[in-house]
Amino acid sequence: MHSPSSQILMRKGKRGAAVYIQAECSRTTDPQHLKELLSTLLNPQKPIEELETVDWIKWLIAGGKTPVEFASIVRRYDNGTTCGLVWTANFVAYRCRTCGISPCMSLCAECFQKGNHEGHDFNMFRSQAGGACDCGDTSVMKEAGFCERHGPHAHVGKPILPPELLAVSQAVMPLIILRLIQHLRSHSIPDILEDQLQSVQDADCFITMLHDYSGMGAAMRHVMTSALISPQLYAQLTEVPSGDSEYAQFMKEAQRMYEKSLESLPGPEPPDEYKAYPALQDSLVHRTFLEELVFWTVKFEFPQKLVCLLLNMLPDPDYKEAFTRAFVLHYARISRLLVGSSDPDTLSNRVVHVSVQLFSNEELATKMAEELHLLHVMVVSLRDMMSKILVPSTLQDPKKNFHFVVDCSKHVMRDHCYWPLVSDLSNLLSHRPVALLFLSDDSLLEMWFSFLSMFQGMNVNQRELSTHVEFEPNTYYAAFSAELEAPASAMWALAIHLRDTGSIHLTKMLLKHCLAALEEWLEAINFKSPDQTDPYQVSFHIPLHRYLAAFTCQAVRAQGILLKDALPPASLLQLIMMHPLRIQAAFYEILSGLWVRNGLQIKGQAMSYIQCHFGNSMVDADIYLLQICATQLSPTLVLPTIFERFHVMELLSMNPLLKSNFLEGEQESTMLESCLTFIASLMSIRTNIGANESDLDRLEMVSLLCMSDRTHSQLMELLPEKCGAPQNKDFDAILAQVADYKAPNFEASGSMQQGMYVPKAVVWEQLYDPVYVLLRAVHRRDFQTSMDRFTQYVRQSGKYPNYSSGTLWPPFRLPIATHLNYEDPRKVLLSRTFHAILFVLLYKATHSPSLVSEQSLALVIYLLDMAVSLVHQSKTQGNEVCIREPIIHLPDDRVDLQLNDWFSTDSLAENVITVVNNVTLTTSTAVTVNSTEAAELDLESSASSTSSTSEGESSDQDMDLDVPEVSGANILLALPETDSQALVPVVSSRPGTSSDMATVSVYRNPSRIGNSSHFRVMPALSAVGQASMVIAGAISPTATLPQLAYPNIRAITSGNEVTKYTSQISVDSNLSDASPGTIQYEEVTESDNQRERLCVRESIVSLLLRLHSSFNGHSDSYRLPDNSNQGSDIASESGATAEEDGRIGNSSFWIGKVLDKLSRTDLRVRQSIISTKQTLWPPRTAEDSLPSETADELREKEKKRKIKERQQRLLQEFATKQKQFMQQAMAAEDVEMDLEANSVGPTSTTTPSAETTTYQGSGLANLISNPASAADPSSAHSTYSASNEEHNLEEYDCVICNQASPSTSDRPMCLVVLLQATSVLAHKRYWPSGSSLALPVCEEDRFNLDKVDSLHVEMNRRVENLRQHFDESSWLTSLNIGYEGGVYVHTCGHYLHLDCHKQYLQSLRSQQRQQSLNVERGEYSCPLCRQLANSALPIATKLYGAKGGRSNEATRMVPCLNQASEEVKNMLGAEPAISPHLGSNLMEAMGRVMEDMTNATFPRFRQITSTPSPASLFLFVQSIARTNLEIELMQRNDSIIQSSGLTMGSSGVNCSSVSNVTSSMHGQAIGESSPTPGTSSASWISPGLELRFSSSPTPSGSSMGSSSQAMSHSTSPWSLLPKRSCLLPLLHVLATHSKILSTRTHQHIWSRTAGLDIGESFGRSLANTSEMEVPLLIQDVPCLLIQMVLILPLPLEQRHFVCLLQRFFNLTMVQIIVQLSCRLGEKKRALYKTVSLSDWNIAALMSFVISNMEDAHLYREDDIDIGFNENKMLNVEGDIHQPLYKMALHFLRIASLLQFHLFGDALPSSGISHTDHEEFVELCSYLNISYEMKFDSCLAPNAIIGHWCHELRKFLGNSRNLLAAKDLLMQHREWRGPRLLTLPNSYDTLFKFYHHKSCPQCNSVPKEPSLCLVCGALVCLRENCCKEENIHEAVQHSIDCGAGTAIFLAINSSTIIVIRGKRACLWGSVYLDAFGEEDRELKRGKPLYLSKERYALLQSQWLSHRFDHTSKKWIWHRDVL
Repeated sequence: MHSPSSQILMRKGKRGAAVYIQAECSRTTDPQHLKELLSTLLNPQKPIEELETVDWIKWLIAGGKTPVEFASIVRRYDNGTTCGLVWTANFVAYRCRTCGISPCMSLCAECFQKGNHEGHDFNMFRSQAGGACDCGDTSVMKEAGFCERHGPHAHVGKPILPPELLAVSQAVMPLIILRLIQHLRSHSIPDILEDQLQSVQDADCFITMLHDYSGMGAAMRHVMTSALISPQLYAQLTEVPSGDSEYAQFMKEAQRMYEKSLESLPGPEPPDEYKAYPALQDSLVHRTFLEELVFWTVKFEFPQKLVCLLLNMLPDPDYKEAFTRAFVLHYARISRLLVGSSDPDTLSNRVVHVSVQLFSNEELATKMAEELHLLHVMVVSLRDMMSKILVPSTLQDPKKNFHFVVDCSKHVMRDHCYWPLVSDLSNLLSHRPVALLFLSDDSLLEMWFSFLSMFQGMNVNQRELSTHVEFEPNTYYAAFSAELEAPASAMWALAIHLRDTGSIHLTKMLLKHCLAALEEWLEAINFKSPDQTDPYQVSFHIPLHRYLAAFTCQAVRAQGILLKDALPPASLLQLIMMHPLRIQAAFYEILSGLWVRNGLQIKGQAMSYIQCHFGNSMVDADIYLLQICATQLSPTLVLPTIFERFHVMELLSMNPLLKSNFLEGEQESTMLESCLTFIASLMSIRTNIGANESDLDRLEMVSLLCMSDRTHSQLMELLPEKCGAPQNKDFDAILAQVADYKAPNFEASGSMQQGMYVPKAVVWEQLYDPVYVLLRAVHRRDFQTSMDRFTQYVRQSGKYPNYSSGTLWPPFRLPIATHLNYEDPRKVLLSRTFHAILFVLLYKATHSPSLVSEQSLALVIYLLDMAVSLVHQSKTQGNEVCIREPIIHLPDDRVDLQLNDWFSTDSLAENVITVVNNVTLTTSTAVTVNSTEAAELDLESSASSTSSTSEGESSDQDMDLDVPEVSGANILLALPETDSQALVPVVSSRPGTSSDMATVSVYRNPSRIGNSSHFRVMPALSAVGQASMVIAGAISPTATLPQLAYPNIRAITSGNEVTKYTSQISVDSNLSDASPGTIQYEEVTESDNQRERLCVRESIVSLLLRLHSSFNGHSDSYRLPDNSNQGSDIASESGATAEEDGRIGNSSFWIGKVLDKLSRTDLRVRQSIISTKQTLWPPRTAEDSLPSETADELREKEKKRKIKERQQRLLQEFATKQKQFMQQAMAAEDVEMDLEANSVGPTSTTTPSAETTTYQGSGLANLISNPASAADPSSAHSTYSASNEEHNLEEYDCVICNQASPSTSDRPMCLVVLLQATSVLAHKRYWPSGSSLALPVCEEDRFNLDKVDSLHVEMNRRVENLRQHFDESSWLTSLNIGYEGGVYVHTCGHYLHLDCHKQYLQSLRSQQRQQSLNVERGEYSCPLCRQLANSALPIATKLYGAKGGRSNEATRMVPCLNQASEEVKNMLGAEPAISPHLGSNLMEAMGRVMEDMTNATFPRFRQITSTPSPASLFLFVQSIARTNLEIELMQRNDSIIQSSGLTMGSSGVNCSSVSNVTSSMHGQAIGESSPTPGTSSASWISPGLELRFSSSPTPSGSSMGSSSQAMSHSTSPWSLLPKRSCLLPLLHVLATHSKILSTRTHQHIWSRTAGLDIGESFGRSLANTSEMEVPLLIQDVPCLLIQMVLILPLPLEQRHFVCLLQRFFNLTMVQIIVQLSCRLGEKKRALYKTVSLSDWNIAALMSFVISNMEDAHLYREDDIDIGFNENKMLNVEGDIHQPLYKMALHFLRIASLLQFHLFGDALPSSGISHTDHEEFVELCSYLNISYEMKFDSCLAPNAIIGHWCHELRKFLGNSRNLLAAKDLLMQHREWRGPRLLTLPNSYDTLFKFYHHKSCPQCNSVPKEPSLCLVCGALVCLRENCCKEENIHEAVQHSIDCGAGTAIFLAINSSTIIVIRGKRACLWGSVYLDAFGEEDRELKRGKPLYLSKERYALLQSQWLSHRFDHTSKKWIWHRDVL
């Protein structure tokens, strides 16, 4: 019910009522009339969306003013100090890291642009989740970055707010908010989100009103916030009234719904001790409107409008704290909401949109943590979220595992529902006070580690052993993301604050809880022994281990805690070590292919594990923990454990039959290499135990650069990141130290290079660390790439001539020193266990290279190198790493695999010289053989495996198995008690190894190997040896002998003793290369177990010496260094700096380097090396040195030599043929395809001589089919002569059938061509100023651009004038169309038969999918060069037959002009000569290509009359010729004469550089400021590519010489001309159809032009000229010339062509004179009339024209003579000559091009700079026409010209024709060539103007505004608003502006979008940042600047019509752009 007072007020109207209410509110604080009126307006029974209600409220609050006036007044009193502008997703904002205090700071565009950020580190970004402007907030950013409107002092000087201004607002605002709350309550039931969101949408106008009031400034915001945070107002207004009124009933029902909604949003179940916390209580109690509004915001899943409303008022400090409290009170409910949401991604963004604004303030965040226990709320919420998705862990034994982990397949993990909570937690922990609160709370830490335990061991992978996994799970990325976002981000946020000694107690507390959680986890999974590790499963997720690693590292390095105080006991540490070690082993297993049956996802896990975003938190932490374990646990435990976990322990056995049960085949070698790689990483990496931040950043940067050249942004992105850690400020300084900047390469292809950083030489020489690159290489091929790049540098630098070939070993680096609190992990390398492992691996590398690859050997040598370096380092520091133990004489035997007992000391110097005599094998190697099988041993198999025996060897056939000695070798057999003998073979497999022993192979049957036998055969480790080995034993009657090869190892001792020192080594004087020592193998019985003894007798030194000789290829290759510098050498090796001087070399270098260092370690080692060398390679006597080869051996050597020579010859022949083939292929390859190659720099090219540049038929075809003729000048000349005589024998190579044949009527040959519509010529512009046209960046620019005339506007105006005043049949032949929507014909130069073309298209149509071709429209790819084509242009050989060059009779043509004119007239009067081939396949091909040309353009461009007619069709046909000629002229930069003698053939390249092409684009030559992109010789000047259309040979010597000069010049890669022209065959096709379509005779036009009908009575002549005919003086002369050429019979004689040129030149001159006469003033015209006509010169012609035209009303009497002085003579030069030369040039250039293509005359060239007059004279000379007008001798010029003037006077006789006539007369204008609009240098200029600019079509702001770079139009890309007939605006504009071609700049992404027909592509960007990089989509937001070179390239591709060839990634746009 309306109260009476409210009705009275409403009758007053809105303004009247507002005035009354304003007065009442000014008098009292309790306005009753207002309350009654509002009770009516805000009645909750009424719909809230009523606009009338909102309008009433606005007027009431305005207090008698209009709402707009009120808002303006209130803003004057805005004294706010902060901006607070709130935005949503996709808003463009700025972030300045220089000004920011918080990393989350952001600024709106207005505040950023008004602030001073010059030189700052800022970027523009597109907001992902929304945000708010922080300008003015001193807690978030520095005051220096504030704009002038915000900041602490911004309110100074602002007027004081009048209290009455907002009196009504204060009274109304609480009721407005109440109405909103009532609406939300009443629509909360039913609890359906869609309905609830609809209710918010219904209140949109109401909420918008509140937004508007909030935007009025701080004063109005204060009114709103006061109402929102007042508990009294809330209690008063929400109280349910008593009674049964409608309002009371509504309030009761609303209260019920509200309470039910409260119950529907429960919070998590907290621990008992936290239940009293306000935010964790079971029920919510709201005390203010704000708290309830926050509740509804949460309940309705954060509606965007409500969120923005709440955030808009944050600048009010009281409100901000109240809002934060309200948000925290509801925070625990948000976790439940995220889990249950149907769109968690959107909800997460909106939650973070709010929380980041609240928790970024340190003071406020600390207050919430202290008072409302925000940290506890967050952790409880996270635990509650994850507890819902826990599943039993399957790690280890699932039956004994009681641990629960998160299920990564649940949507909570997949959709990252936890992300807002962990993001907020990390934000909170970035504040030091909050982090310290977190660390000091025991219960909170315990709960946190309980939460982390839920991730420990998640996503377990079980290795598939039998079949490939059927379904590959995609959960791994969810697991990696979860660990990074939850545990890792909080870990790094906490670690930042633990950097001083004052927080040591907090670190220790955290480590205590971490260890407790780890112990609890180990117990839960029942992991009590290291042996329990399951080798068939792995989880990459162990966050508890990584917490232990990270905070232990922080404690030791930053806080000085002793390592032993931070670590658990050794027993627990050993258990802790096992799972990180298992991950490392599994990682290498995956790379080695052991997990291949698990699918690609397991490889994805391995890559993610080391990927830059995860690596710092995962792999680095794991390696650090393992390094700690390696230094704290015994090496006797660590090393065997590592080898066992990598499954290669069996490979350390000396028993070759002992195989790994876990590995198969090649897996053994790869896993051994992996194990050694891991150990090397463990020893050398100093990421967390030694390197500082600067060193680490340098190393990371170097590793990235070594794998590939990188852009600046790639380096920034790929550097491993610590979550929350600040970016290194020295990034650019470090980058400058290690890399050089390489400017972008600008190529003519579509793919363009960006600015890259390439490593400096110092990187390869000193910094490249292969081990670290392996750690960071996500793909193993990246490491191989780095090695290839390293090798390339070494070979190209010239500093290492010894390594110009061969394989280089990786340049392993010595690690830097560790931190003082850490032990060096390399101490493991100084253990006896490692030395035993080292011995075994070197032994196998020497004698069994197949088991130890060269890569593994390199790692072994590297480990030894590190060990020796550590010894030297310790000596220089005055302490010994290993205390020397007393000599202990070990037993002779070492027990196999008991490596800890092989040596008695840890001293490296002693162990490397200790000789290991025998090894007792604990596992049997026995196989049984019987005597029969032993006798049948196949002795031939060894011979088959090697081509011949080496020097000193005897053949297998010479061996006698029955005697101990064999001819040619001395194999000593140890005979046991029985008479049985066994032979053990020797096989040489190491390249370059010298072997003196015979090679014998034996046959083995593996299935018959027994475990017990009297006869034991020691199988081979393989390959290399110089001494024999004998195995003694008995032969069993049933035994079988396997095929084994055992090495013949020469022992370095002659007894069985174990020798400790070199002085104790006994050397057998009989040992020599011919008489090797023996190693004995015996059978040993121990406790009933038979064990075998391997006789070894080697030391580490002897093995190194053998390896050195093996790799060098000759014996005794190692040379000891000079001993005199030993002391200084040892001192120099104390640090890495001196040692790093020589780390580049091959295998011999590295082994020699280690031997050198060992020799310096101890004198005993040096003596041992000398003794061992003498033992292995005793000095030869003079007799021994003499050659002792037998005749057979000499024959064998000769045979080898001949075979090698034969191989060399064959290889040379093959290389020669390959080279010839490549040369031909390169000549055949099309230049357009070559453009895709990356150009490096300009290349000079040697071109063929003139004779070789002219070929018969297709130059390309002849290069392929007859390379001899291409190379032989005489051959080329004879070919040409034959062509002149028998032109029909000309042959072309079909690229489909590869047959060479002539083009005949029955089987014509065709050119592969691409037909495309073009409007490039339409964008020629006429403007007087010399500056180029710019893309508008302000309204004034747009106005100026619109005033500029373009050619298509002029042509349309001309067509309309002609259409109005002349007969259609006449005016259609008086001009050309095609400037807009013309057809351009482009060829790649390849040929095919017409029938082959048909079959090719048919095969394409039969294919099911053609993604990139529209075959139905005739599209196909050239079968040879793959360029796009859509038609085939037939070759008519008749066209070329009678064609010759410029004949010697050319100069005698002038007297024959009279006769030629008559002949031309007669030919025109005759019936058109229809081809005799009518109906043939040739004519069919011509008809088809004509049809294709018709369909190539749009109907409106090919038909300008209402109905088609023969005349209109003829106009279209002859306009195609004009279009192609004009485009070629444009591509030649409107210049026919080439400078520097650059004369091309008809397919020659335009020599004008890109600077000439685009000089007008920027006002300067671009080439001057930027390097010209390079090109390869094959791309631009390859033979055959520069030839003109080769069916028109040029016989004249001068012509050929010009062509040769052109070929020798390196042209620009951005030349606009195509490399081959097809104009000649095109003219023939057009001529054939012109003759058919020509319905009126051209004889009459020719007679009028040549004056041939002047001899008749003048009156009759005039009578023949109809008034509706177009006068000659306003006809387009080049159009007439082209018509005549097409109508006359072809081939055209040159004298007829010269006659045509001279007559049309006369007409052109008169046209220009008439046009110039109109420019003269009245006085000048009068003066010119006085010129005598006796001398028929230019001045006389002007006089004659003025006299004839002055009575035709052509001249105005008020014309003013500029600069005329009556006292001076006429300036004929300035008035006539100069403009005449300029205007006549266009006709002369078109005529020159026609002559060039028709007759093959080389274009004129000159080395001087041309003026218009010089070019005019030279072109006239080239065309053989007079410089002045010349008529037939029998005709008077005044009669002909008078006739022409009379035609024009007749037209001018009608006054209505006067304006049209003047317009038509002014056709000779200087049009500037088409150019793209000039762009501003800074992209920000464009972005500011167009980002929010409205579309002129739909008047809305486009989501993707795009600018046409041709005309400057703004279009809505991909939007429906401007769509017409289902064609979107951008596509339609491409038709209107470019006939299907358009170039758009997308403003919001900075990319260029090219539309070509039905396709579109992303071309790239012409704006680059300071580092030469694109920023597509503006993701990085760095300032962008115009790349003039790229823009020039874009323009050149547009002008040359090459988009189809240069851009490759096309898509079908389907008219939706």
